[in-house]
Amino acid sequence: MTWNYRVIKHDDDPDPRYHRHLIHRVHYNKRGRVLHWSQRPAFAGGESRDELLRDLDRMYTDCETLDVLSLSELERDASRWHRRLWRWFERQKVRFCLWWDRHVTCRRIP
Repeated sequence: MTWNYRVIKHDDDPDPRYHRHLIHRVHYNKRGRVLHWSQRPAFAGGESRDELLRDLDRMYTDCETLDVLSLSELERDASRWHRRLWRWFERQKVRFCLWWDRHVTCRRIP
């Protein structure tokens, strides 16, 4: 699984004056489709000044070169994915699942 920093337009408010652009970490599956994104905006950090500057540089490069994502479109795609996933659960008779921040771990219990 790969990830990068992306600008996500938070367009969930009906009034366009309140739309904002924030940087998030976005993770992708093997096909390059968005798998999940950080709930909170990303922040730069590191154990040293050099690591911090490298992280800031990566943020800047990723955000400058990649397209802006729309939060409403990401959430719509995620809800489709969740519906497909639940249909699969029903077919497999999965009875136990743990959910956390868009990650899923499931166990089939006989």
